[in-house]
Amino acid sequence: MDRTDSTDTSAAFYAYYYGVFGLITLVNVIGNTLVIVVIVRHECLRRSCNAYLVNQAFADLFLAVTYPLYNLVYLDVVGSLFDDYWTCTIFISQVVVAIVASPWSLVAITANRYIAIIYPLSYVRYVTARSTALSIAVLWIGAETYTLVAHVAFSPKREASICTYEVMYTSRHAITLNIISGALPLIILICLYIRIIKVARRQARAIAAQRPVDNRTQTYKSDKRSTTVVTLLLGFYITTWLPVSIYFLYYFSCGECQISLYFRATTRIMVYVNSAINFFVYAVRLQTFRNCLMMEIKQLKNICMSPFRRQ
Repeated sequence: MDRTDSTDTSAAFYAYYYGVFGLITLVNVIGNTLVIVVIVRHECLRRSCNAYLVNQAFADLFLAVTYPLYNLVYLDVVGSLFDDYWTCTIFISQVVVAIVASPWSLVAITANRYIAIIYPLSYVRYVTARSTALSIAVLWIGAETYTLVAHVAFSPKREASICTYEVMYTSRHAITLNIISGALPLIILICLYIRIIKVARRQARAIAAQRPVDNRTQTYKSDKRSTTVVTLLLGFYITTWLPVSIYFLYYFSCGECQISLYFRATTRIMVYVNSAINFFVYAVRLQTFRNCLMMEIKQLKNICMSPFRRQ
């Protein structure tokens, strides 16, 4: 049964929950759509490495479509659409696919960076259009396969009163999902970034040793800035995934405890925020992408203003 505190279902709760979700969805959809459109439309960006950015944007966009709809089940009108057992389980399974695909897309981007820095001379040989397409296909097939296997191994409850993940599935499914979509990608990201930072520092110091003192200071500042960015990135990832892990641990271990809907809503919002900031972290940092993005914005502005200019 649903053990959330129903006394929290007030107008204030709905305003908070769906207001924040709506804002994040707006940023998510606009940002990730821009990534896909800009990279696809501009030939200078259509490279194998940027295909991983498109894949990340698509994964986050997929999450932006499925996750908000899933969280609308608390509204009576929308919730009734998922009363059917198979409709509910299929929809939740696709939400799980999106939740799994998004962090593993980050791992794919980081692995691409790892190859570029650790094996620069072999990068062109390893990262080809074919290997990139194969990697992305394996990622999505793996996400769907995990969802199917987990569905068979931990069958959802048919007598669930509401179409929510924690009511439909057991604690073992939740633990497995948190490991696959949270802990394991985080461990891999940390290992890859530690190796990347070590090699990048060694290369930067070797180059700086051949330059004047002023350039060495600049290299040190750049190295420190890169390390800070990576630390903040991983710290934010942990911050967004840790609350929902704590929530599921508390939910499945506390028996009949009543859980505030505000607590549950906040943990879900934190997970969702992670997919909205990827646009700023991974795409906007590229100078070429920013230039192409400004071109698209100017073209859109000219199209919107053209009817007024004719008058």
